[in-house]
Amino acid sequence: MHWLSRERGRRAGRGSAAPGRGARRGGDAARGVAPLGVLLLTCAPTAGQRLDLGAPPAPVLTRPSALDELQEGLTEQERGFTARSGDPRARASAALRRLALALAEEPESGTRVLLGMTLASRLSALDRVIGAGEFDDASAILLARDAQVLASDLPDEQEELDRRMRELLAELSRACGELPAAGWGAHAGDPPAEGDAARWEGALDESESEALHTLMAALEASRAWPVLDRGAAPVRGALAQGARAALEGPAWLTDDARVSLRSLLATALRGLTQPELRRGAIGALATLEGASRAIALANRLPAGEPTNEARARLSEMLRNEPGRAAATLPLLALALRREGMATERVLVRPLRPAWRVLAQRARESEAGLLAVLGRAIEAGPSDPGVVGAIRSHQRSVEALAGLETLSRLCSGGATGDDPAVEQAWTRLAQAALEASRRMEEPENAERMLAFEALLEQANRMERLGQAGRLDLSPEEDSHLCGGRAGDLRIALETCRAEWARAWAEQGSAPGEVLARLGVLEGLLSTVEDARTWGQMVEGPGAAARLTAWELATPSLRLAGEDASEQLAETTRLVLAGELARADERLARWREEFALLRLAARLEREARARGLTPGETTGASAIAELGAGAPGVGEPLFAERRGELATICRYASELAPMRKAGAREQERQLRRFVQWKAGAMLEALGAEGAGHVSSSASR
Repeated sequence: MHWLSRERGRRAGRGSAAPGRGARRGGDAARGVAPLGVLLLTCAPTAGQRLDLGAPPAPVLTRPSALDELQEGLTEQERGFTARSGDPRARASAALRRLALALAEEPESGTRVLLGMTLASRLSALDRVIGAGEFDDASAILLARDAQVLASDLPDEQEELDRRMRELLAELSRACGELPAAGWGAHAGDPPAEGDAARWEGALDESESEALHTLMAALEASRAWPVLDRGAAPVRGALAQGARAALEGPAWLTDDARVSLRSLLATALRGLTQPELRRGAIGALATLEGASRAIALANRLPAGEPTNEARARLSEMLRNEPGRAAATLPLLALALRREGMATERVLVRPLRPAWRVLAQRARESEAGLLAVLGRAIEAGPSDPGVVGAIRSHQRSVEALAGLETLSRLCSGGATGDDPAVEQAWTRLAQAALEASRRMEEPENAERMLAFEALLEQANRMERLGQAGRLDLSPEEDSHLCGGRAGDLRIALETCRAEWARAWAEQGSAPGEVLARLGVLEGLLSTVEDARTWGQMVEGPGAAARLTAWELATPSLRLAGEDASEQLAETTRLVLAGELARADERLARWREEFALLRLAARLEREARARGLTPGETTGASAIAELGAGAPGVGEPLFAERRGELATICRYASELAPMRKAGAREQERQLRRFVQWKAGAMLEALGAEGAGHVSSSASR
């Protein structure tokens, strides 16, 4: 990649060489951090690379660039702190800047450059922690030394760098106390309960028992360093899940499967505390965690011969290829999905006959899926019979879910037992009742398809109802909708009413009504993207807490330049009834402002994982920089770390290019960045469409 062609010799002129690794390890022991190294190393999963067929060429980045500006600023700051040579806290601040410079000078690794950019943007917050009374001079001296050692000898492996960054920040994190949510938003399993370790030790041999004791002690000791404890939590949860599966698994697991799981557990236990074995140990732990989740789901399947067969095939997989177990999670979750769905009592009364029909169909399709589940686990969902059973059950449970949506629509969102139908939706509910009665007649395939179309469109109505409540401020209304947000809401409600009336009177919705609804849905979702982006420009969003996202506000603002004005014009076209032109403009907008859409997607996903917007503090900076890349849990976008780093790295050049007046280069760069962001959104969309139920598989 062209932006990688940067000179590498600046580091040599910035002072004497730092102490070697041997000195560092001695310091670790003094601080009591070295035994916790197990908690700091995590391996990021590798995503398959998308073929860049038809991609615009990566632009050549010439000076001035964002990295040049960053490096010049850091060098000047470092000199200022270095001049205060008698102040250990100033030395620590100078060393952190030296580390940020070293990371920014590693252009062959986009993730390292991104880490350097993140560190540089968080330095002021870290300076405040270093200068606070809770952080003493002795700790500042150690921090300065460790940062200098790391800057002079960056590890070749990214995961080793992640580990050492977390270790570097350990003492600083003690000065901050509890850390906010940040990093990847990974969900970890339940941690070990009291008495678990003692029970497990009795089932292990002497060396494994000793390794478990050492590991549990290290996990417990990590609680003294908040940033280490944050890294320890997924390991702690995965270890607990894995040990329960390997040592206390259900009776249907074969002896050979238990031996395989125990081997994975032994590899994890013996390797997690040994630096040279950590990579393999983390891989074994991740495999064991996936296997344990598959076992837990299979254990919930209904009793019967099909379940026995599925469990037997899963046991065989765990014996021979335990790494494949995680791939079975969506399939197992689909087989269990019906158990968590609503009963007829929470539906409005006119929809209950339809529920009985659809629930019976779901029971039948579930039985069909269970009948081929063993085959699917053994060979994957490639057999036509398996594919048909999967699709049939997906269709059945989606219809049941759609019935719940239609009930919420008819009841105005009421919850609880026996909701009443709102007056405005009475005719639609009655039409649904008549349609459900006809579904029970012989030769009802066409009626079933029509009813499924109603349920699918009800999902759209619910989404549109939520989007229609978009509460824009006067400024946002003016920019995003041209001052016509109120007219847009009226148009939406009018169209929804036409849809309901058409279904009540004709048993279907005309194509022109559906087309208008489709354009309205596209416009409102696009307005929401633009609004989220605007909020990110105005202040730090939750996405700033993600380890893989770092983009300065000026470049983020330029990524959406003219987006609001174009949306305002599109709103005018929609309200004028020029739907074809509006739809064409929306498609072009989504392509031209893909980076804006990606930023909005990241923001929403980050908030859904519990990350919150807010100004950067020392605690949040440490949490972000120490997050590393998790190898266990369910991390958010960790497998796309490299892609996000590339997008952020290139996009960071938009503002410097604008400042330098290089408009043609800026245009080429914008086109490339928007293409990369669009490709990632396309991939994420495909992944989301193929994901059955993350909550059920957890």
